[in-house]
Amino acid sequence: MREFHARILYGPEPAALLLRAHTLAAQALCLHPDKPCTPDAAAPCPHCRKVFQRIHPDLITLQAEPGKGLSIAAVRDLQADVLLRPNEAERKIYLLPQADFMDGRTQNALLKLLEDGPAYAMFLLLTDNSKALLETVRSRCQVLAVEGQRQPPAAETLAHAQKLLSLLENGDPLALLEGSLSLEKLKREQAIPLLETLMELLAAGVKAQGEPYLMWYDEVGRMRQAQEFHIGAAHLAGWFATLTAAAPC
Repeated sequence: MREFHARILYGPEPAALLLRAHTLAAQALCLHPDKPCTPDAAAPCPHCRKVFQRIHPDLITLQAEPGKGLSIAAVRDLQADVLLRPNEAERKIYLLPQADFMDGRTQNALLKLLEDGPAYAMFLLLTDNSKALLETVRSRCQVLAVEGQRQPPAAETLAHAQKLLSLLENGDPLALLEGSLSLEKLKREQAIPLLETLMELLAAGVKAQGEPYLMWYDEVGRMRQAQEFHIGAAHLAGWFATLTAAAPC
């Protein structure tokens, strides 16, 4: 069976794509026989723990230009970085968001890595439209559909997520602190759909304006991943309160 070191993950929900990508990364780096460590593991291996906390030095997320995807300059930087061996693990994993936004020139520059990249490198291309990628790119990747399992958010969940987004956009640190208190009473089964809904709202902001929505999206994504390790609501509220509340330009 052919072994791919590059995968295209496609699906309509950014949160589901991100979760699947980090699960694949954890699986590739995990030290335990049953890979990856389960969310409720009493002692997850250090690689899985760092992947889901978004602090693993060998898991690199490339920054895409809003509405344009990765630039050819970013791919050239990637070509240089991939020559450096992993820091801690046996593999080095790159996440490429909005892969379908790359133009043909950029995708062609990526082909060399997909064909002849070092054995320790893995590339995960995230997109909501895999057919927008060149056939030459698709043929060098394993293509995996990521189905969104979540139903449309309840009206109360959507309203709560919109309120949190408004607090971030307004940029008032005191209001952000007060608003974060609404997270303290949430149960895990309430926190997960709320965070995923907020991620979807932020994803729209990333495509339209970029920073600071990109930073907020990444941090909220970390909060969502942390729920797999049963992070408490009080910790979640404190985490949200620390987000930079700079208003978008």
